[in-house]
Amino acid sequence: MTTMLYQSPGPKTRPDGTYGWKIFDDGDVEAALKAGWHKTPLEAIKAASKPVNEKPKPKRNRKRARTDDGQFQADDPATPAVNEAWEE
Repeated sequence: MTTMLYQSPGPKTRPDGTYGWKIFDDGDVEAALKAGWHKTPLEAIKAASKPVNEKPKPKRNRKRARTDDGQFQADDPATPAVNEAWEE
């Protein structure tokens, strides 16, 4: 048997949003649901309109290194494990 699942956005329209659909074999339905497909068009549209909660990137308090006369310090390619252009 097969199952039709929905994902938003897509080429089909309805008053509350857009969606697309695809037919999956029953053995693939669980994996598709985990991958972002939904059982109804309304579920797909609602899921697409929710804001994505991303973790904020930690701020790095790095400062550009400078030479004694105030110029920016360049990174030395001979030391790939150390970046001399930045102060830690």
